[in-house]
Amino acid sequence: MLFLSIIMFAGCQKWGEPDFKIEDWTPPYGTQPQHFWTINSRNVLGKHVNSTSPDSLVSYTLGPYLRYVRAVVVSSDEGGNYYKSMVIQDSTGGVELELDMSGLYNTYPVGQKIVLVCNGLVIGDYNNLKQIGWIYNETQVGRINSLFFDNYIIKDGMPSLKNVPKPLTNNEIDFLTHDDVNKLVRLEGVTFNENAIGEPLSYNDFSTDWTINVPVKGGKQPITVRTSNYAKFRNMIIERREYNLTGILTVYRDTYQLMIRTKEDIVPAVEE
Repeated sequence: MLFLSIIMFAGCQKWGEPDFKIEDWTPPYGTQPQHFWTINSRNVLGKHVNSTSPDSLVSYTLGPYLRYVRAVVVSSDEGGNYYKSMVIQDSTGGVELELDMSGLYNTYPVGQKIVLVCNGLVIGDYNNLKQIGWIYNETQVGRINSLFFDNYIIKDGMPSLKNVPKPLTNNEIDFLTHDDVNKLVRLEGVTFNENAIGEPLSYNDFSTDWTINVPVKGGKQPITVRTSNYAKFRNMIIERREYNLTGILTVYRDTYQLMIRTKEDIVPAVEE
C-alpha cells in the first residue's frame, strides 16, 4: 500500500494556469515606414477632416498597401460610462473607435497596445470629436461589427499599465485648440459648481452634466463632467471639496468634457 501510494504520488502532476501570451506584432514583409500613420488632431491618420461641419467623413479605401496606426488603449467601459467605444492614443493624439460590442475592457484593457488597420474604415468629425468606424447612413461614423474586429484591430503584445502614456495635467493641456482631445488627462485641484454640491454624479434616469473649474495659469478653465446614468459610480455624491479627476478629455463643439472611466478616477485632492 505504501509502495503504491508513493508511485501514485510521484505520477501526479500539479497543473497550474496555462501560460498566456500575446506576441509582439511584426509588420508583414514589404511594409515601409510610409505605411504607418500617426494620430493628430489636425491631420488625423494622414487624412484631413473638415471641422466646420457637424459630421464630416473621410474614407480609407482599399489600396495596394495597408495603412497602420500603432497606439495604446486608454479608455475603459468597465465603469459603464463608455458604451461601445474605445479611445486609443499615441504620442501625437487620440481618437475614438466605434465598436459594436460591450464589455470591451475584457478584450482590450487599458494598457493594451494595438495596431489599427485603417483600410476600409472612415474617420469622422462629430462636433469636433474625432471618431473612426464603419460608414453609417452615408454620412455618419457607425460601429464596427464585432465579427470583424480582428480585421482592423491587432493586439501588439501583452497589456501593461506601463504602456499607458502619462496623463496630461492642468497646465499641460492645450485648451486653445483641440489637439489634446481624446487624450488621457488628470485634472488636479478641481471644484464642482455650487449647484452640483450634494447631488449624485448622475441621476438614475438620465445622463448628467456638471461643470467643474480647473485651475490653470491665469484663472479657471470650465469643463463639463458628463456621466452616464448607466455608470456604476453614478450615485457618488459630490462634495464641497477639491478633487483630482482622471479620465479622457473629449469635446462637444467648443465645450470641453471629461469622461471618467471608473470610480478609481475620482479621488480627493487632499486626504482627510
